[in-house]
Amino acid sequence: MSVTDVEDLVTKGKGKCLVCRCWKSKKFPLCDGSHMKHNKETGDNVGPLVVQEKKE
Repeated sequence: MSVTDVEDLVTKGKGKCLVCRCWKSKKFPLCDGSHMKHNKETGDNVGPLVVQEKKE
């Protein structure tokens, strides 16, 4: 089990982080776009969770 701090992911991603929701990503828990192939093969419409820094 690994633990990742979401704030660190957002900081490294320049204020934005895409989190995998299809469980197919080779970079899990981050999205690598694998959902596109998954959606085409299964007819699903899953996509990543987009986490952004709050702009003040």
